[in-house]
This record gives sequence, structure tokens and C-alpha cells, in this order.
Amino acid sequence: MSEKNEKNNVALVPRSPSAVEKVEPGAKRVLALMVSDTLAIAHKQVNLVTVGPTQTVLENWCQQGEKHLWGQGVPENAAEAVKWFRKAAEQGYSDGQLSLGHCYHNGQGVLRDYKEAAKWFRKAAEQGNAKAQLKLGDCYQKGRGVPHDSTEAIKWYHKAVALYRTAAEQGDAKAQYNLGWCFFRGRGAPLDSKEAAKWFREAAEQGYADAQYTLCWRYIDGEGVPQDETEAYKWIKLAAERGHRGAASALTSFLSNFPPELLPEAERRINEFKETHKKT
Repeated sequence: MSEKNEKNNVALVPRSPSAVEKVEPGAKRVLALMVSDTLAIAHKQVNLVTVGPTQTVLENWCQQGEKHLWGQGVPENAAEAVKWFRKAAEQGYSDGQLSLGHCYHNGQGVLRDYKEAAKWFRKAAEQGNAKAQLKLGDCYQKGRGVPHDSTEAIKWYHKAVALYRTAAEQGDAKAQYNLGWCFFRGRGAPLDSKEAAKWFREAAEQGYADAQYTLCWRYIDGEGVPQDETEAYKWIKLAAERGHRGAASALTSFLSNFPPELLPEAERRINEFKETHKKT
């Protein structure tokens, strides 16, 4: 029997009891506990979902590893370096995987283990890390940690060169430098010292210290460029001024054997380079 809501003139129909309301009190308690348990599990699962370390944090871990590996501002400690590299590597960071692979390959901070090195090189290589692709290619070429397989080595070399060339042609100095080494060593590219020197110069002129130092030695040895002591001095001094450790330590001995009559021209070239490359 319906009742009238006199104010709104709306018929109010008695509501049928819900399925939950029909059950016995004991069953209601069981249902309540089930709901409570489900909510608790869901809450725990939400709390387990954590955000991984940021790119900046992963880079910092690798930088800490490099500092400990080479004693830069901290005591040299390869085992401590491995700890930092492993933290980054286990988060899937390819540079950390590459560095950890190097440590296993060279026996730095861990026992030398070519198989473990190849494993970490592969993890980084499969993410498109060109340096790791070259190292994995080396592993196959030398049969270290993996079966000797020249075809597989060439495959990884070519992958690396393709990545380097794309970036190099877009003006990336680091890629230009690495592409230069591919030509210089004939890894994934024809053995061509002139092409190598071309890419070293491209990077050097952007102020990339590793390339400047390398170009110095190409002029000393006349590999890909004419022998030129003056040009060699120019590049080694520029690299040293950029903070390149190898160049800084070699500059003193280089100067002791450098003809003093060539020094004014060398300094002129250095000043000219600085004037025309003020933004690098």
C-alpha cells in the first residue's frame, strides 16, 4: 500500500530489502570481513607500486662509480665503483650496464668474468647503447664470454656505426668522436684513417677534449693527416685547457721536445681557434 507525500504529491513505494539485508547477522559479519580484507590487500598493493629512480639519479650513480673507479675527488676504490654501477645497471640503465660490463671484462673491483661482461654488454646493446654494441661485437670477434662468431660481431658493429653516424651527421660531438674510432679501427666501417681524422676534427672543433687529444696524436704520427708538430701542439694544449687529464700530463713532456722556433706559430693558431670558436 503506497503513501502520499503531501508536500510533493509523490507516491512513495516501500523498498524491498537488499540481498545483504536479507542475510543472517552472522553472514553479514563474514561479508564485512571479506570486504575489509580485500580493501587491506588492495591498499598494500598500491603501496608496493613505487616510482623508480629518475634519469638524473641514475646518471649520478654512474658518475659516483666513475669517481671511485678513477679516484676523482675520492679515494680510488674499484669495488665501490662496481657497487654504484650495479645499482644503476639493475634498474635497467644502459650506461650502468655498460660500465658494469667493463668492470667484469677488465677485472676491476670484481673477478674477471668474460661471460658476465658479455651479459651486461648485451643488456645495454639491446637498448641501443652504441658503445655496448661495439663491446659485444668485440666479445663475439674474440670469443670472450660468448662463442667466437665473426658474423655476429659484424652485425653488432654495424648497429653501432649506424647509430653513431646518424648522431654524428646531426652534429653530436661525442658521436663524431666515436665514429672516428670506428673508421680508425675498422669496426663496422672500412679501415680509413683519413675518414677517421675527419670525424675527430669535427668533434675537436666543437671543443670535445677527447677528440682534440686524439687529433694531436694523428698529427704526430701522420695518420690520416700530414705530420705537423705545430698542429699537434695546438690540439694537445687545447685539450689540456679543457681539463683532459691525458693531455695535461703529456703536455710537459711534449713541450720539452717541441722546437722553440715553432712555438709562436703554434700559439697563434691556438688564439685563432679560440677567436673563431668562442661558443665552444
